[in-house]
Amino acid sequence: KTIVFVEVKSRRNSEYGVGEEAVTERKKRQLGRLAEWYLSRHRKMKKPVRFDVLAIELDEPPRYRLIQNAIEF
Repeated sequence: KTIVFVEVKSRRNSEYGVGEEAVTERKKRQLGRLAEWYLSRHRKMKKPVRFDVLAIELDEPPRYRLIQNAIEF
């Protein structure tokens, strides 16, 4: 079994870029620290971990993109 952390980013339109572009290096570091805390608290350090990004564009019709392994640590 794999533990999956998912960062969800949505945009009303693409004027400021797509959702996955909002996952900055700073955000990646924050997610890494959060994952380490969670895994240590729940004693799941030996399980495989994956970081995905779910990008949502709220156009008509809405579009969704799941990017697996979007963040590597």
